[in-house]
Parts: sequence; C-alpha cells; structure tokens
Amino acid sequence: MSLIYLDNAAAAPMRAVAREAMVRTWERAQGTGLNPQSVHAAGRDAAFLLDDARARIALALGADPTEVIFTSGATESDVIALRGAAAARPARRVIHTALDHPAIAQTAATIADVRIIGLRRDGGIDLDDAEAAFAGPAPAILALTSVASETGVIAPVRDIVARARSRWGREVPILLDATQAIGRLPVDFHALGVDLLALSGHKCGAPSGSGVLLATREVGIVPVMTGGGQERQLRSGTPAVATAQALAAALTEAVEERPAMSQRHARMRERLISGLPDGIAVATQAEATASITMFVAPGCSAEALVVALDAAGIAASAGSACHTGVSRPSPTLLAQGISEEDASGSLRVSFGWATRMRDVEAFLEALPGALDAAHAYAELARPRSR
Repeated sequence: MSLIYLDNAAAAPMRAVAREAMVRTWERAQGTGLNPQSVHAAGRDAAFLLDDARARIALALGADPTEVIFTSGATESDVIALRGAAAARPARRVIHTALDHPAIAQTAATIADVRIIGLRRDGGIDLDDAEAAFAGPAPAILALTSVASETGVIAPVRDIVARARSRWGREVPILLDATQAIGRLPVDFHALGVDLLALSGHKCGAPSGSGVLLATREVGIVPVMTGGGQERQLRSGTPAVATAQALAAALTEAVEERPAMSQRHARMRERLISGLPDGIAVATQAEATASITMFVAPGCSAEALVVALDAAGIAASAGSACHTGVSRPSPTLLAQGISEEDASGSLRVSFGWATRMRDVEAFLEALPGALDAAHAYAELARPRSR
C-alpha cells in the first residue's frame, strides 16, 4: 500500500532540484571540507558557492544578499531574532499573535512580559485587540506569522505592520515568520516592510536543517550565538554550503511554481471540503491558504483519528509538528474560542508541491472509516461510572 502524504505543513518531500544541488556541490568539492572560511582554493570555491546561494535566495525573496543569514531553520531564526532584539533594548516586552508558531510563543515567554494579540471566532487576527496592544508600552520586538501552521489562516501582515509603524515608527523591530507562506503567498521582504523574516527550507522541498533569517542592515539585534562571527556575527558556525545550495534551488522553484500550485491547491481544497462526511467540519472561516486545512471532529480523539488514517495509508496530523506526541488541544483553536473538547478532535490536512487530486480522493474515501474508528476509541476510553 503506497502512502498518501498530506502532512506537508510539517515537512515536504525534497524536491529533485534540491537533491541534485546537494549532490552537485559535494561532487564539486572533490573530497574537501567545504569550509568557506578557508583561504586556500577549496575554501574560496566554497565561499563562491555560499555567496551564489545567498544571492539566489535574496532574489527569490525580494531581499539584498547581505540581508540573508543562513540558519538551521525557522525555529533558530525566530530565536535569534527574538532574543537578539530583547538583548539590544531596555524593554522586556514582546508582542505576538495567537497564530504564532511555538518557536515564537515559547521563546517570547522566556524573555519577560508577553502581550498576545487574540483571534476572532472565525480564526483571524483581532485587529481591535492589536490596536489595544499597540496602545501600551513599546515592546522590544513585534512578532507576526504570515500563515498559521495549524489552521492555514493568513494574517493581514501589511495592515498590522502599517499600524505598528504609525505607533512606533522604526523604533520597534518587526519579525515575520513566513515559513508556511513560501510557495503559497507572494513573499517580498522589502515590500512587506518588516525588519526580520524567518523561514525553514523543509516546508518547501529543501532538506531539513536548512533555513534563513533575513535581517535588514539597520535592525539592531545582539548576537545570541558567539564564535567565529559568521553570518554577520548573528549565527556563528561553519555554514553548510551544500544545504545552502539545496535551499536556494528549492526556494527558487517554489517561488516560480507558486501561481500554478496555488490554483491546483484551491481546486483540491474545494473538493476536500465538498466531500466531507457528517461529523467533521472546517475549523476556521477566516481567509486561509488553500494548502492547509484544519478540521474539528467533535467527540473524537485527534490522536485516534490520525492513527486510524495512518492504518489506511494516509499521513495527516493533529496540528503543528512541534506538538507531535503531545496530547493537548491546539492552542490556536482554543484562542479562537473553540471548546477544549472540540479542539481535542482536530485534524490538519496540508498539501505540498507533490500533492495530487487523487490523494484528496483517497483521503475522502478513508475518512468515514477513520472517524468511525476514532469514535469507537473515544467510547471505549470514556470513564464508566461504577
């Protein structure tokens, strides 16, 4: 039985262009260590390859090459930005939204005072609450997320950035985690008007362990990783040149394919929603990417539903990959006012570059049986009175 993979928001299959770029880089190295800091010929060639990847990534994301900082992924990028901004400013306060990834939420909680911008009942960001948050003391940093990793809801980034700038000007740096937007929405660093942008490569078809932090030259953040001073001193350590080349290849292809993929995903999401059986519904009504859909199945255990689908050869998830193995309701669903009981029956289906309509059809065929199995498990697990 072949696997139907519908968990692309957690990790997408590696693109052929990324795999080929890695192999080509290793073969070109001819047994050298690919250390771009070395002054010999092999080191100079590694530096050339790293700079080439940096320039191509900058082109794909509307940035300057000097603004591209290589990291191991969005989690590291978020941490560097949040802690670096907090260390550079007297304000021990972070403002972020309830849509944000745990990398933002949990890091912010370690800094000091946190103000979380809430959600509306439809799952979108409450802009009135954003205005209320901005009326308070200026934070060390404002953090936003383009596309919610659990629900796929699209944040009104430009609107929020404009409101923040009108309140604080450039005094408060703005971080945008655009991980789930790559290949799904246009991402132009300069046009968005933010100071910092984080992303992971493995969400768009690059290898795990690849990522970028875009940082303007003007933004003031203190290095939180010290050492050799690589990557503008913001991320010390020997860069992974082959991984950077793979990331550049995957990002370029994802950006080029975005219009066609968005149309394909829209058709698949329409079919997905139209084919839902009774007992399961879309969790949000706010504007969302067609690539990520969160459902709620009241009375079900999310884990039991995922396991039942897995037994049928369908890979889906209960929410953010960073919550895998943790039995608790989605914080995003709770923030929009969904009850803990209903949120405990969440299911996320996410499309990627390799997803086809036949995968959606296979999911819809397997879903009724999986729901029956999950309901049966819930009935068995329900405490009985003596």
